[in-house]
Amino acid sequence: MSERMAIHGIGLVGGFGCGLDDAGAAIVKGGQPNCVQTTRTPTGERETPTYRAELDELWRFMPKSKVRRVSRMSRMAILGAALALEDAG
Repeated sequence: MSERMAIHGIGLVGGFGCGLDDAGAAIVKGGQPNCVQTTRTPTGERETPTYRAELDELWRFMPKSKVRRVSRMSRMAILGAALALEDAG
């Protein structure tokens, strides 16, 4: 391939929040799990602290009705793409 490509924006989504500001704050302050995952084991249920991405920012870019049946991972991808486009201007 002879075409050049440049990245103009980045869309960060994770358990730390959304965007560069949230990522930077998590690096400086350190992160804390924001959710508890319950897992069934042979000896009973076990609760594990986890990092879970909050997707509330997605509604700034798309109406809820448009992504109602979309999987959580796909919603994260859509949000990341929208944040990257917003960051790129």
